[in-house]
Order: sequence, then C-alpha cells, then structure tokens
Amino acid sequence: MNDHIDVALAVDADGIHIGQDDLPIEEARKIVGNKIIGLSTHRIEEARAAEAAGADYIGVGPIFPTKSKVDVVDPVTTEYITQVVSEITIPFVAIGGIKLHNVDQVLKAGATRICMISEIVGANDVTAVCQQFVKKLSE
Repeated sequence: MNDHIDVALAVDADGIHIGQDDLPIEEARKIVGNKIIGLSTHRIEEARAAEAAGADYIGVGPIFPTKSKVDVVDPVTTEYITQVVSEITIPFVAIGGIKLHNVDQVLKAGATRICMISEIVGANDVTAVCQQFVKKLSE
C-alpha cells in the first residue's frame, strides 16, 4: 500500500511503501510491526539511511523522466542503480520512466526488480507489452 498506513492496516496489507517526506521508518515500524516497509530513495545517502533504519526494500528512482507522478525529483540515472548494487544489501526496485526501449540500460546497470507504470497502463495491448517485458527480462 503506497503512503497510506491507515488503509494498509485496515485491509491487512502485507506492507507499506513510504516516501522521503512521510513518516520516518522507525515511526512507521512502530505502527505496522513486522509488515514490509519500503522507502523511495533518490540518492545513495538516502539508500544507506533506509537500510540502516530497517527498510525491507527501497525504491530507486526515478531512473528516467516520468509523468506518472506529480512533484517528481529529477532523474537519478542508471548510475544510481550501479551505486545501490555495489553498496546496499536489501532488495531494491528500479522505477521511473522505464519503458521497453530503455529497460536494457536498467538491467545492464544491475537492477533485477523493475517497475513500469505508463508503459503498461498506457498500452493498447497490455498483455503484449507485458509479454515483451518478460521476454527482455529473461534474455
């Protein structure tokens, strides 16, 4: 559940995903207990802090420009993925502007978990786009 701890608890979601301007991980942990907590990060310092604070995973991005969300920070580029791969031990999900035409760059940088939003929800044939994406991941 993204951002809404109250809703996550009400529906007994497996976890929550919070942003840099939301509750600190330590406070969120007091509320959600052992549920999964993910945190959006945009710089290696934020990733280090998230790991130290007990995040179960981090979001890494936006990798490329995106219009899926308002008030998005500038793209962090695939260089940030490379930094996370070399320093961070918790899982991460690359997100932000990832499309079929640039997903190879994200994979080459070391990402193994990828989130695509507009490429899928904006597709005329969602199944075909997802199949192409799965094919790229398995290459």
